[in-house]
Amino acid sequence: MIEKPINNSKKEEWLVSIIINNYNYAEFLEEAIDSALRQTYPNIEVVVVDDGSTDGSLRILEAYRKFVILILKENGGQASAINCGFSVCKGKFVLILDADDILNATAVSVCMSAVYRAESELAKVQAPLLIRSNDSATNARRFPYQQLPSGCLRSVALSKGPASYPSPPMSGNFWSRYFLCQVLPMPETLYRKSADAYLFTLSPLFGEFATVEEPTGIYRLHSRNNYWNNNVSYEKLRYQVCQYKQRCLAMEKYASLQKEKVNAKQWRLGQRYYLAKIVSLWKMREGRSLPVSFRTFSRAVIDSDISIRKKSLWLMWFLGMVIAPKTLSARLIQAYLRLQFRVSSSPLTG
Repeated sequence: MIEKPINNSKKEEWLVSIIINNYNYAEFLEEAIDSALRQTYPNIEVVVVDDGSTDGSLRILEAYRKFVILILKENGGQASAINCGFSVCKGKFVLILDADDILNATAVSVCMSAVYRAESELAKVQAPLLIRSNDSATNARRFPYQQLPSGCLRSVALSKGPASYPSPPMSGNFWSRYFLCQVLPMPETLYRKSADAYLFTLSPLFGEFATVEEPTGIYRLHSRNNYWNNNVSYEKLRYQVCQYKQRCLAMEKYASLQKEKVNAKQWRLGQRYYLAKIVSLWKMREGRSLPVSFRTFSRAVIDSDISIRKKSLWLMWFLGMVIAPKTLSARLIQAYLRLQFRVSSSPLTG
């Protein structure tokens, strides 16, 4: 394990690593790399990990070989690419940039300014991103739309578990090397996609958060973006359920190492999105008893920090799933499990 950070009178000289993970994003790759290389902060290294691309990515990357640390590997998923990139980078802080996103030129400078101002040890600096989309309803809006929390989130995370607070996408996070050294390499099988979820889960246990209010980059919304993909399938929901269970177990493990007593099962039973996915999986494969009782679901909803109207909609959704025929329940699943509604003005938001 790396030693904890110490005060340094020359913080402005700290090296910052930008790790770009790419898989078949040739149409976006140049903008991502250029945005990393054009940072106004003077001490940057850019590591590009190509995870076995089969499109035109390699041709593009050859042009940047003199300017970046380039790693070409067989396809293993996002977690594998991040583990690989972190194993060679040397920065005191690390920004992991998805290859379909773009950084503002001042992104690292702004995040380092937050580091300078911090009076406590930071796990990360975070900032919202602006959405770039062909959809006028979402284009140029901030993501996430919620106010990002600052300070110590340890007690909240230990009480409510993973997904207990809003986080920006991967490219909006500026991680301390100390934190990453405690939790990487991350498990690769369950984080082939959405690897940022693993880091969001554990970061509150290793330091405070500092938040930059203004967006530090662009989050591209497109049909191949895993988080925003409209398709809801049994396999996709099952993957998300398994991943959330693993997040709970990972947090339980690290909390236990820190002598904290927690209950991963209670976290799962209190997470309405997780329970909604369990109910949705049941509806897709009816034939056994309902896996979540109305009492359990209603308790999770009532304890949520949302309006009474939204709580009522959640409870109506559950009852509708139980009694609706499959043709109608498919539409109900789309209504609550398509995550686009989080940036819309839909009454289903939250």
